[in-house]
Amino acid sequence: MIDLNFINPEEQIEMHKEKIILVVRDVFAFLVITTALVSSVMLVGRNIMQESIADITDSSTLVKIQENEINVAIKRINTRLKNIDTLQKQYQVWTPTLASITSTIPANNQLTSFVLDTETRVIQVKGISKTRESLLALKSSLESDGHVASVDLPISNLLSKEDIEFSLTIHLKNLEE
Repeated sequence: MIDLNFINPEEQIEMHKEKIILVVRDVFAFLVITTALVSSVMLVGRNIMQESIADITDSSTLVKIQENEINVAIKRINTRLKNIDTLQKQYQVWTPTLASITSTIPANNQLTSFVLDTETRVIQVKGISKTRESLLALKSSLESDGHVASVDLPISNLLSKEDIEFSLTIHLKNLEE
């Protein structure tokens, strides 16, 4: 086949240049459109990621607030448990001792005040005794109780013969004894 070209060579060069320009323009237009599309997709992706980050930040802040509330509650419970543990370690069973002492009170003696100091293990007792003999019987029965170390009865309580208002101090033995 024969190729005939009646266009003069200068116009052929011009046409060739125009083709190159058109191809460059089309490639450039394609690149601009592609860049615009990629930029749009990246912008949308960026907005979605920012919303996701904001949601994660909000939820982590909420978790931290809840965590702080839980930690405060745990600390409060731990403090209560430590207080309970301290009380249990300091607890002493006083019922048998007090029951034993009160059961030894003879007739004709009435107690009006009974104060127990658990730290010093001392009981301050006030009351009324019908006679001096019943007051001495009270002192003697208290001294014979196994929980009592000693009984202090002021001599001034023994001056009256009847209807004696007395006060005495009972020193208790240690529970280990």
